[in-house]
This record gives sequence, structure tokens and C-alpha cells, in this order.
Amino acid sequence: MKLIKYSYKYLLAALLMFICTQTQAQVTLEVRVNSGSNGTSCTDGFFGGAPDPQWRVNVDNQGWTTYPRSGLCYTNTPNTQYSVTYDCPNGYPTQIQVCFRAFEDDGTACVVSEDCSETLCQNFPVPAPGTSTNHTLTIPNNGSNRSWGTVNFTLSANGAFNLPGFANDLICNAINLGTVASGTSVGNNTLSNYGNYCANNTTDPQPNNWNNEQGVWFRFTTSAQPGAVINIDATNDPAGRGDQIDLQLALYQSNNNACTGGLTLVQSEHDLPLYGEAMAVECLLPNTTYFLLIDGANNGIFGGQQGFFGLAISDNGILQAADFICDAEDLGTVPAGGSVGTPALRRANVCATNTNDPNPA
Repeated sequence: MKLIKYSYKYLLAALLMFICTQTQAQVTLEVRVNSGSNGTSCTDGFFGGAPDPQWRVNVDNQGWTTYPRSGLCYTNTPNTQYSVTYDCPNGYPTQIQVCFRAFEDDGTACVVSEDCSETLCQNFPVPAPGTSTNHTLTIPNNGSNRSWGTVNFTLSANGAFNLPGFANDLICNAINLGTVASGTSVGNNTLSNYGNYCANNTTDPQPNNWNNEQGVWFRFTTSAQPGAVINIDATNDPAGRGDQIDLQLALYQSNNNACTGGLTLVQSEHDLPLYGEAMAVECLLPNTTYFLLIDGANNGIFGGQQGFFGLAISDNGILQAADFICDAEDLGTVPAGGSVGTPALRRANVCATNTNDPNPA
């Protein structure tokens, strides 16, 4: 029983962590109708009698809600009439329309029959995430309106946008990982600190061996003596924060070393069915900024188009040996009874050619 108790405890903790993660990553826009009042100069239909003034509110053209409650019919205030959740700031609206209608109700059995109705609609700016604003709409009793009234309501934006992928959606907003010194690395592929949830493919290039749907951008700079091989390793949600992402990588070089230049594809990778993706890139130029596009594949079976991922870029520290004789590395004078060698021991010929070289016998 004790084991079951602790199992439930940890299961509940994990569930609460998941719920909090999801909630914090979204903004819910709500419209709460706080109060209202109305009047009308019309009588109650064909048979006369005291009027039945009612009023209605329509938010974002989602339909009319009738106030106040009458018997078993209609709705009392305060009432949250509108609630819509947004995952990403690029879908969050800048304004919302609220309409107010005052009328005399000639209907029966909870069926509204509007008479002498007057309607006023207005667009209101939506509040910033984590804030709220109060507003009033008034149809005046100015002698020409057959019905009039006032409604008070609150716009609330609850939550915050913190799903990754919006800030570095464009190449000129690429996350700068810094300079990769020889034999070192930048980034950390054990963390789920990056993602592409709020990205799209607008203005992005299309790699030649995979389709970019919602890519995000990173950049890094090589050292004065980059290694013969630079390893790029992206891992699928290593910390287990969210959805699986089937990673795709494409590395680009700019002709002006900046985000505004023309791009040339250096290398791209997408291996099936692996969700993580690694790419060994050879012979990168020294002191050069490269741009890395990362996307997820829409494979239609297990998802994978968006999610969290970790990223590390490392220089293997093996220097490129000189390709031309006049660039030969000087090992110095061989002392009597001694030897000379490369200071870092290892060199690579992966970037070499045979141009202008002699052919040994």
C-alpha cells in the first residue's frame, strides 16, 4: 500500500508539472461581462403591457448571449462569455470586436423575439499577456433610439508566451551560439531549451533533401584555425518536456558573413527513422559565421513537426593540414638523435586536393 501511495504521489507531481508547463506556454484571452442595464420606449408586442427590456452581447462574432436571466431563461452577470487560447504570439490578435444590443423582447418560452433593437459594435485593443482592461459600451437614450443601455466588461489575457520558436523564426534573429574554438563546443544537447513551436517557413530557403515547414535559426562562428570536422548534434527533447520532434538540419554560408547576404547550402541532413539528427561538416572556413536551419519533419504517423530539442556544435580539434607546398607546416630542425612532430599531434587531409602536387614514383 505504501508503494502504491508513493506511486500516486509521483504520478500526481508529474501530471501537475505537465499541466503547469502547458498553461504557462499559452495565453487565454477572455471577455467577462460584468454588468449591464437597458431601457426601451416600446411596449410588449401586439397585446401591449409592460415592456420586457433585454440586452445582448456578441464577442468576435461568436453569437449573441442574452442578459439578464428571466426565470429559467438567459444569463446573469458576471459571465465569462468568451475564452480563446493562443499558443504563439504571432497568432495573438491586436483587437477584438464587442457588440452590444438593447431591445424589447416580445418572445415567449425562452425564445427571443427582438423588437425596437439598437446595436452598437466597437473594436477594442487586446491587453498584453498577463494584464486586463475594463471597458464600457453605451447606447444613449437620446430621444431617437428606441432602446438604450450600457454594458461593462473586462478583457483579460491570462498566461504568457514562452514556447520557443518565435524569437528565432527569421534568419536575422538567429540565436548566436558564439565562436567554436578548436577542440571545444558550444550549446548543450542534453537540455530541451530550444524548440520550433511558434515558427513558420516564411522567407526561409528550402533544403534539397527535406521540406522546411517551421524552421528556426542559429548561428555560430569558426575560429582562426577551425578543425577539419565540425560536428552538429541536435537531440530530440532530451529532457522530456513535450512532443517528439523528427529533426532536420541544414547549414548555410552567407556571401557577406551576415544574415542579409545570399545563402549557399553547405550541407543538410534528415535521416529516417531517427528523431535526433547529427551532421559532420568538413572544411569550414576560418573566422566565418554560418547559419543553421533546424526544422521538424511532418511524417504523418508519429508527429514530429514541432517540439523541444537540444543542440551542441563542437570542433574536433584536428587541424587541417596544408594543402599546398608553400603553406607547409614548419616542424623545425630535427636535432641530432631527436625528432620533431606536430604540436597537437593530429592533422587531417580531409580538406586537401592534389592540385599542383607531384606524383611520387
